Amino acid sequence: MADLACHSGKWKEAEKLFEKAAEEHEKENNIEAAERLRTGPVYRLAEARNDFEKCLSLCSGEGDLKSILKVRSGRLLGTGKVKAQLHTEDWLSKRLTKLEIAWSGTSQRELLQEALEWENNEPEWRWRFIVESRHIWKEMGLDLREWCRPVKDTVCPVLDPRFYMEWRKMSNDG
Repeated sequence: MADLACHSGKWKEAEKLFEKAAEEHEKENNIEAAERLRTGPVYRLAEARNDFEKCLSLCSGEGDLKSILKVRSGRLLGTGKVKAQLHTEDWLSKRLTKLEIAWSGTSQRELLQEALEWENNEPEWRWRFIVESRHIWKEMGLDLREWCRPVKDTVCPVLDPRFYMEWRKMSNDG
């Protein structure tokens, strides 16, 4: 039902339904599924509303993804900086770590290759990676036309309230 609410553009309802689903998973002692919802759609929907305090609260606890999302939430709140690099085997955490390191001023040129290699799994995180990486490149004065391919290759449904506006703008820029 939460996915359907997203597809219908009912973002607040979707966030509440994802939270309810996470609670139900917890009641069934399926903590891993609850955490996936909280560090996935609930986090991104809160981020889209600029509720970075909520984002930070969703990252409490242990785990590679939570660790990098804490760093991300701190940056978005304006209270944190990338500290030590996170060493992980988790592919999503690795990519988000590379993005956070790039925000701190290093390794920005690697972002395009990461975006090109990222397949259509985790489309919402892939899209955030593209949007933010492209923004970093723009700030550096690098050629944004190189980002046309990853932007145009994003054809799968991206359940993020920012997607369609961002995609249209970037598709017209390049």
